[in-house]
Amino acid sequence: MEGEFLEHFIDKLESRKLAVLKYIEDSYQQKVSILRIEKELNISSFVLASVVESLALDFETYDITSYFQIKKSDTEIQLITNGEANSKLLMHIYIMESPAFKILDQIFHGTFVNVMDFAEANFLSRAGVYKWIKKLKEELRSHGIHLSSKFQLVGSEPKIRGYFFNMYYCLFNQMDY
Repeated sequence: MEGEFLEHFIDKLESRKLAVLKYIEDSYQQKVSILRIEKELNISSFVLASVVESLALDFETYDITSYFQIKKSDTEIQLITNGEANSKLLMHIYIMESPAFKILDQIFHGTFVNVMDFAEANFLSRAGVYKWIKKLKEELRSHGIHLSSKFQLVGSEPKIRGYFFNMYYCLFNQMDY
C-alpha cells in the first residue's frame, strides 16, 4: 500500500533504482548475482550498471553513505548496510525532493502561486511542471478530488482530508515529522 500510494511522486529512474535496491536488500546476505537481477527485474546489463552507479551517487548526494554502500563486482552486487535504515529512507528522500510532492504539498498548504514561480524556484522548465501537474490531476481525480485552474483542491472535505492524511502518513510515518 505504502509504496504504491506514493509511487506517482517519483519518476521512472527513481522507481527503477528503488526496485533494484529493494531486490538486493531482500536477498540472502544482501548479495545477488548480476544475471539474476537482470532476469528478475527484466533490465539490461547496461541499465543495471547505470542504476547501480546512480544509486551510489545518490547515497553520497543525500549523505546516507553511513547507512548504505553498494559494491559491484563482475558477477554480483552487494548492499552493505549498518542496519539502521532500509530502502524506505531513500524512497522518502526521493519523494521529498520530487517536483510532484513539492507541488502538491504547496497546493495543500495554499502556497503554490503559479507554474512560472514554482519552475523558477525549483530550477525546472514550465513544461516539466505542467507534466507533473497533469499527472497529479489524474492521481487526484482517481480519488474523487479535482484540481481547479487556480490550483485549489475541489471535492468533498472527507475525501480531501483522507487523501492527504494517507499521503502524509505514508510519507512521514517513522521517518520525519
